[in-house]
Amino acid sequence: MVYSSLALSLGLSAAADASISQHRVMWDADPAREAVIGVTQSQSSDTVTIRYGQSTDESTWKQVSPTHSASFKSRLNSHFTRLEDLQPDSPVYYQVCEKGQCGDKFWFKTAPTDHSPFVFVAGGDTRTGWTNRRQGNRLVAKTRPLFVMHGGDFTDSNSASQMSQFLDDWTLTYSDDVIESENYKRIYPLIPTHGNHEDGNYSTLCQVFGVDPNKDGKCDYKDTYSAFSVSPLLRVYTLNSQFKNSGWGNAAKQMNQWLETDLSSKGDSAKWRIAQYHKPMFPHYTGKSDNDELHEWWADTFYQHKMNLVVESDTHINKITKALKPTTNGFAATTQGGTVFVGEGSWGAPARSANDPKLWTIDLASIQQFKIIQVETDKMQVRTAQFDDTAQTLTREERAANPLLVPAGVNWWQAADIGDKLQLVRNDDQRSVIDNSVEPPKPPVEQALENGNTVNKLSATERNTLLFYIDVPAEATSLKFEMSGGYGDADLYVRALQAPTDKSYDCRPYKEGNEERCIISSPQTGRYFVMLYAYESFSDVSLTATYRTDDKPEPVNRQVFTDLSGDEDSWQFQSFEVPAEAKQFTARIEGGSGDADLYVRKSIKPKKKKYDCRPYEEGNDELCEEENEGAATWWVGLFGYEDFRDVTLTLEWQ
Repeated sequence: MVYSSLALSLGLSAAADASISQHRVMWDADPAREAVIGVTQSQSSDTVTIRYGQSTDESTWKQVSPTHSASFKSRLNSHFTRLEDLQPDSPVYYQVCEKGQCGDKFWFKTAPTDHSPFVFVAGGDTRTGWTNRRQGNRLVAKTRPLFVMHGGDFTDSNSASQMSQFLDDWTLTYSDDVIESENYKRIYPLIPTHGNHEDGNYSTLCQVFGVDPNKDGKCDYKDTYSAFSVSPLLRVYTLNSQFKNSGWGNAAKQMNQWLETDLSSKGDSAKWRIAQYHKPMFPHYTGKSDNDELHEWWADTFYQHKMNLVVESDTHINKITKALKPTTNGFAATTQGGTVFVGEGSWGAPARSANDPKLWTIDLASIQQFKIIQVETDKMQVRTAQFDDTAQTLTREERAANPLLVPAGVNWWQAADIGDKLQLVRNDDQRSVIDNSVEPPKPPVEQALENGNTVNKLSATERNTLLFYIDVPAEATSLKFEMSGGYGDADLYVRALQAPTDKSYDCRPYKEGNEERCIISSPQTGRYFVMLYAYESFSDVSLTATYRTDDKPEPVNRQVFTDLSGDEDSWQFQSFEVPAEAKQFTARIEGGSGDADLYVRKSIKPKKKKYDCRPYEEGNDELCEEENEGAATWWVGLFGYEDFRDVTLTLEWQ
């Protein structure tokens, strides 16, 4: 922790106080206006307070005390603060303070109240396989979802020590941001579910995560099921499949009556409905028995009330189904609208054999995975993300510019017949229909570009192209094509004399998003063609073509330094001149061995505690992308967290 008020004004700091840790934020009701902040307090019983606000102006922040506290297994002591005065679709900044010291600054975002699209993550079974669990957690940080649904089985034994380790690992889901020169960690609201490994304590969710969806002030089994609308687009139902256990019949009856009432009265308040619970009705693994009781409880209710998507866990495999309609003892596939089921866990827990497909299964696999789900008014797209280190990290700016963006480089699972994307649309009855059809590309119409003039508001749907050309005179000494702005993901292709294709081109930057540039230092005389290909649907993109007829060369916009090595605790620095027209500076390290930390700072060399960007990732795969204004010198430092060898550093401006 560091002093946040007087100490900062004096330029002082304090050593970290480890008694406050394991931050988590939960949603259990009206996420546009409410959230529960939880922290663990250890080695201390000092008074805890929370400072929060919805701007970075800390003079406007409020200070409140925790609304309640809980002890899990008499060892994991937590404080929870319910915020109820939040503004929709807005950032919330906060710090937790203890005995006059305030810790790291965090932020999250409230849910929208309009039809704005968003991305969320859904998965379960983090109880074992901690290395894989941590890979999945890091992928959350790279994805920057609006929220996370967890299907239960957080730990194996539901002990205080294992739950503490889960919460420690959950910190890997945080994203690091620099906002107005201050360091913040973005934290993603969690919607927890009760799993069978929580059966020893039906108060686990309220004791560890502070949820109280019925707001009765009690911590008991009634806190294991809930419903709320994230926005007019999505209503989320969390259910407790473990009420099928002996002795929980009355609780099951209460929950199912509540579910029927809520679906009848509020289900239609959102475009889409999604449910999560732990045990699957029909596991796709022969070592697990069918849960006929759950089918009896929910299958017809889901169909009658137009439940669009269900996320199940427990089995530690991956599956997706067709749209289903219930039968007496099971399901039948339908193309006329039904409920789609996905799952089944394996967010860390070792994958079991996916050996029990049903007649209505699309595909299944034994992999480590969770779902990344994009929600729009007219469609919901479900992808299965496998856990490895290939995904790129979205920046705060990229997420703000495009609420549907997913990271480049994700190892998507490819399902039979449909590929990496399960696309749901709704029929007239508002039930789910699988529609993975993509409109055939339309032949592009050539459009002329004028030297130095920008064409704005360009758009195209997925897999379609826009084609432009510019006639370059003999006296031209350089040629530059620049694409920027907007939403989605367009790819830039340039070719002399002929229209480019995806396999024939002179320049293809192939970057995530829409910030791409091609510079041709000695252009040919004649017509150059430029194609914008919609890798994903894009809109509001700008394109400029500029040639020069003087002898002044284009400034160098990219430098690569290879085979960099250093010892533990050593520094290496590189500077890079960026011209006034540059909008962004990028520094990336990759490859090699050991562990180098990347630091970036404008104008002067970075230091351990003074920098504009410091990703602080394990290993040598780190990226800084900084907005640039005016001509500047950017300094890049490599610090040896451990000895490192053969690292590649790439510096670039756009």
